[in-house]
Amino acid sequence: MLKERRFVNMKRVLAVLLTLVMCLGLLPGSFFEAVVVKAEGENENTKTWDFSSGDGYNTTIQSTEGEYDGLKIDATSGKLAYNSGAGAAQFNANTVISVPVTKGGTITVVAHSAPYINYTIDGQAATLETETVTYTYSGSNGETEYIDIVSTGEAYIKSITRTYSEESVEPEEENPKTWDFSSGDGYNTTIQST
Repeated sequence: MLKERRFVNMKRVLAVLLTLVMCLGLLPGSFFEAVVVKAEGENENTKTWDFSSGDGYNTTIQSTEGEYDGLKIDATSGKLAYNSGAGAAQFNANTVISVPVTKGGTITVVAHSAPYINYTIDGQAATLETETVTYTYSGSNGETEYIDIVSTGEAYIKSITRTYSEESVEPEEENPKTWDFSSGDGYNTTIQST
């Protein structure tokens, strides 16, 4: 009987402790609070793929196809390899990175440095002026399409960011139709029942 009572009391103590831990977990800033980490500036309209550290892309895809966090990578004739010394991914000629898009926006590619910008974005050659190249595209109507980034030579990339445009608001009609019933120039017919 005494053992049963101790067991029941122990269950109550454990239930109270569990309830206390659960309540503390709901408090903002508490030790138990769940943490969701997003990249700086990332939100529901922005997605960044990191190639600059082992925390992001940290593998090699060569002579095959692969995937990295939703990106399709075709390296059947090339290579995409993390290079810790460069702090970027080596992006060899003929390698294709396909970025998924569902609506209009921009794709920004950050290279290791300007001499390593040897790629096209959706068929348009990137310029060698700066490490950051931004390409604006029109999107689909919610269906997933892909924008291809194709290496044309020796390239090193640090990141790719897809930013969707804010939802566009339909413009109001520029010249709404006005009917003038106050003068003979407008409506000048009499309607009556017979």
